[in-house]
Amino acid sequence: MRGGSGVRPGRFKALRSATRGPRSNPRQPPYARVRHASLPPARSDFEKQIPRAFTEGFRHRPDTTFGTVNADVLEHFVPGFRHTDFVDVIENSSWPE
Repeated sequence: MRGGSGVRPGRFKALRSATRGPRSNPRQPPYARVRHASLPPARSDFEKQIPRAFTEGFRHRPDTTFGTVNADVLEHFVPGFRHTDFVDVIENSSWPE
């Protein structure tokens, strides 16, 4: 043993070789060993579906969209919805003088 760590000197070397597999390059970072990323299949109308999915996700809680791009999405898709303007909130607040 070295020092007072209680770990045998060759222990991590065996662990490294066991996790790398027989054909991996030891100088290659672990993320580079991934051969295929699993991505969902691309949809041709993604740009139309995603804003609508966002809308359905927070239509029932519009106050949570304050100060985010989600307010823009609701304003576009929910009739009558107008986002809260931050400057209006400040100017119309009752501040003690």
